[in-house]
Amino acid sequence: MPKMFVANATNQPHDFVYRLPEHAAAIRVPIRAGGQVQLPGDLRLKDVEAIIEQHRLYGMIEAGEIARLGSRPYAGLCYSLDRQTTPERILTLYNHNTSVLVERGKKLRTDSAIAIHENMQQQALEQHLPDPLRALETTVEEIHRDARDPSPEINEGVRVANDLPRGVTVAGKPRRERASRRATIQ
Repeated sequence: MPKMFVANATNQPHDFVYRLPEHAAAIRVPIRAGGQVQLPGDLRLKDVEAIIEQHRLYGMIEAGEIARLGSRPYAGLCYSLDRQTTPERILTLYNHNTSVLVERGKKLRTDSAIAIHENMQQQALEQHLPDPLRALETTVEEIHRDARDPSPEINEGVRVANDLPRGVTVAGKPRRERASRRATIQ
């Protein structure tokens, strides 16, 4: 009978919930942040396979895959059979997840700034304002409530600009023919 260990490579506790093929009730096993647990009971190979399939959809990976993460997406959980995952592997996965989330956050802030710019420019054109919006700058800064650590973890600006030479307007052109937008993170 295989032993199955599940590790949580996130910075928050996780309730690992799964169903066994021949049992109707769900089983819940809490896993602390950065920790791992052995799933309880006598698991058969088909039970282990069922648990893996249930959680593979949500990004759970086998601990041996951690060394080959590359550009793989976020994977909060990993599993190992018959022995625990090493703390080094859990930390490697945690660091990978952190970098994936940082990049995802940058993309979301950039996409949001472009959408706001487009919306404001469209409103200016609809109101027949003489000079449409040429650029928009947004700044995101995390504010700490803890006076002992005043430095922000996020302090980032996004500048969105039309790729138009000075004096050229986009009034009257259909949306698909408008100048492209570029966003730079500062």
